Amino acid sequence: MDASMWSPMIQSVSSSIQVFVELLGDKFLPLAMALSTVGVATMAFIQMAREIFPIRRKFHEFQARRWFDQTAAHVQEPEVLEAWKKAGLTPPDPAKAFHQLVRLTTAGDAGAVLSLEIEQLAGQMAAASRVAVDSPSAGPDFLHCLAAYAYPADLADVEKTRTVYASLSKEDQAAAAEARARVQHFIQRSIDGFQVSVSRRWKFWHHIASLAIGFAIVLAALSQRRKEWGMAGAVLISIVAAFVAPVSKDLVAALQQLRKK
Repeated sequence: MDASMWSPMIQSVSSSIQVFVELLGDKFLPLAMALSTVGVATMAFIQMAREIFPIRRKFHEFQARRWFDQTAAHVQEPEVLEAWKKAGLTPPDPAKAFHQLVRLTTAGDAGAVLSLEIEQLAGQMAAASRVAVDSPSAGPDFLHCLAAYAYPADLADVEKTRTVYASLSKEDQAAAAEARARVQHFIQRSIDGFQVSVSRRWKFWHHIASLAIGFAIVLAALSQRRKEWGMAGAVLISIVAAFVAPVSKDLVAALQQLRKK
């Protein structure tokens, strides 16, 4: 078949698609712009709430206490506890561990350290852990929570050899250095795990809050025409709009680009 016979068909299909796209843009662009406004209002509300109320501080405090409770509970498991007792270690108190974290990072100012971004908070924890390793008496419960998954014998060696390291033989110094490196490795992995866990939960609840606020805004707007939509319809539309609102800005840009073509 001659290629020239395909040309009118291709042009017809192209023209039909172009008309459909322009019609789609004309119909949905106002809706997308309205949802974009909802998305902006939602983010502005969340940001204002974070500036006025100590949301991040309370969230980080809850997560830090929860994490210390979990690591202390791991030490209390029968097999782990037996190994700790054989090594001469004292199981950590999670409440004391939290207060020692605050003392080692900001000299007791909990609001200062807990209000930081999670990356900065994790950095402060890492700095405090080095102090605790160099001087276990400065934060024994904090250190034991951070090193809950380390080998008990290594942790015991770090605490016992710290004050007598200079008097040890070269072989014993090398063994102590290896034990210290292993403990520090587990401590860093624990802090990394805490950071990843808290960051994931923060993003999850931030998303939930944005959906809830977007839903409330749209539902309030539709309540003025409740007779037209009905309560069930208004709720359903509000749920859909709450999910679409966060990405509506990109949708508006795409539709505007389609209209220009």
